[in-house]
Amino acid sequence: MNLKRGGTAGVAVMAVVAGTAAVAVAVPPPPDGTFVGDTSQTSIKRHGVQVETDANGHVSRVIIQWKAKCKVKGKFWTSTTNIAAGSKGLPQSGDVFSRKRSYTANAGGGIKGRIKYALAGQFTDNDNATGTWSAKVVVRKRGKKIDSCKLPKITWGAART
Repeated sequence: MNLKRGGTAGVAVMAVVAGTAAVAVAVPPPPDGTFVGDTSQTSIKRHGVQVETDANGHVSRVIIQWKAKCKVKGKFWTSTTNIAAGSKGLPQSGDVFSRKRSYTANAGGGIKGRIKYALAGQFTDNDNATGTWSAKVVVRKRGKKIDSCKLPKITWGAART
């Protein structure tokens, strides 16, 4: 996988302000789009994010690169998670989408990680999306737990390419 890298995607938020109250304006999800950007984990080399929408404006795929710190000193779990949403897309309410799931990844040498993640995102306008990502990993070697890793909530931003 090759995600484009560059500066952080610009994000525009539309709001209607009445006195001291602000009301967010719903943005219809853009159809047939690819949005590429970065996560807030800029200290790691690969920290890209890609969001794809189908012809109906549903989020059909999200790819995110991330790194979680483990309890064992000096150890990390690094991953590129590919969330394929199927024919109906991710659960979505207007311009807001999310998914909480888990999967198992094989790191080789008998080591596997059970990854539990939470993805949330929103289209802020026709050309931009922003969101959050968090993950927890239980690391096992030949079935025995050897470590656990955690990535607290990070943010991401992506712009239409």
